[in-house]
Amino acid sequence: MITITTMQEPFFDKEKNSWVMRRTTEIRKVMVRKRLRPDSNDKKNGIAKRNTRNTRGKRRKESKKGDFDSM
Repeated sequence: MITITTMQEPFFDKEKNSWVMRRTTEIRKVMVRKRLRPDSNDKKNGIAKRNTRNTRGKRRKESKKGDFDSM
């Protein structure tokens, strides 16, 4: 997982004699610990992540059920 954080901060440019927005981007590679500790991840990410996981799981199960019925 790669997190990209963009910071916006105004600073005074002496050449232009005006305030300019300076953007700094940070790219970090983060170790993913979803498989080891799913509970801690859910708390951090909130409800949205849980919903995406549940819908994915349900879809897969439905497709598998269809395969069994066809057999």
